[in-house]
Amino acid sequence: MCLRRSQLAAFILVGWSAAAGCRGYACDIPVFQYALERWPAAPYEVFVLHRGPLSAQDREITEHLSASNSSSSPYANLRIRVADMAHAEGAPLVRLWEKAGEPDLPCLILRYPRETGIDRIAWSGPLTRDSATALVDSPARREISRRILDGHSAVWVLVTSGNAARDAAARALLERSLKEVEQALELPAPVAGTLAEQPSPPDANAPDLRVRFSSLFVSQSDPRESVLVGMLLHSEPDLVHYAAEPMAFPVYGRGRALYALVGGGITEENIREACQFLVGPCFCEAKALTPGTDVLLATDWDAAVEGRPMQVVTEQPLVGLSTLAEAASRADAPERTLDAVVVESGPALEEPTPAPEGAGPAAEAGMPVAEADEGVAASPSDGPSRTAPASVGVLRRNLLGALAALLAVVLFLVIYISRKAGRERL
Repeated sequence: MCLRRSQLAAFILVGWSAAAGCRGYACDIPVFQYALERWPAAPYEVFVLHRGPLSAQDREITEHLSASNSSSSPYANLRIRVADMAHAEGAPLVRLWEKAGEPDLPCLILRYPRETGIDRIAWSGPLTRDSATALVDSPARREISRRILDGHSAVWVLVTSGNAARDAAARALLERSLKEVEQALELPAPVAGTLAEQPSPPDANAPDLRVRFSSLFVSQSDPRESVLVGMLLHSEPDLVHYAAEPMAFPVYGRGRALYALVGGGITEENIREACQFLVGPCFCEAKALTPGTDVLLATDWDAAVEGRPMQVVTEQPLVGLSTLAEAASRADAPERTLDAVVVESGPALEEPTPAPEGAGPAAEAGMPVAEADEGVAASPSDGPSRTAPASVGVLRRNLLGALAALLAVVLFLVIYISRKAGRERL
């Protein structure tokens, strides 16, 4: 969707209406900080599709992707599925392969988290060392994580179009607008009776909470960023039709990308309104009420939020068989693998029940509850869940807030349709 000013205003109106519905319970923690502390990143699924036995090299790449202690993806919100098309029963895998354009086998196909309800393919590529490395991580994604953990409220990713004049104009406008927004916006004022009265233990290494935005420029033609560009451009139904225009995506929290501003929609007013929403008070504590799509990042978010030492993942090529053998000897029990499901001669993988985009909780999108609660792949030292404890009172307030948000949406649509019908009659 190419987000225009009226659409952005409507989206922010719904969010603020939800906050108003929670009057007395609105949180004074800004949206970007609440998302970082309490919204686990939804897991992507990568399918390794092949027909017949894998070659030794292909199996090496697949095992490296699946290894729980792999240096390439220990903290990525990613799950691996391996399936032999020669033995697949049923149509789900075939449809998935066809939807990806029927690439040569073996191949990698990346699918959006189930909770998003997005039925499009995020990215696909050949099963090679370079593709597997680029799938999990990239320079731009590492920089996004670094800035967020350094205290940036959001990182605006500008996906350039290749048109030098348009890209330069969008870049200048974005940088100028973000500087002005930083000076104009303020963090929410403390509100009595909110979560601010129950702060987390102080962390001496945590950055100061302040309004801070930055921009990051990614070319559509950069092979290192093909996965990131694919995830962003396919996150909304019609964005690929605007590939000739620059696109700006604010990324915040644990890698959640808000809706895009495209071409002429990249304006000072739209940038300011999006930033104002991200810096404003969070509402109803529900991730499902906030539009956007999580991005695949290999980042130890839990360690950063809890103040534990982080394991830094650096870019490196896939290792050889000897290193894999050594790693396998140190691996824990099979249940610690990165949710790898090898389907060499068994039935086809179950196709999840599609859900509307922007649907509610993951369970409503046909996702098992246990699977929906695992935001990121488990690290060797799994800590407590970052989800806020849900007491009866908090749950009741959340339900009331959700109801208020629904009523606000219905009221907005009724007014909009009525006015539109009136104009058509005239």
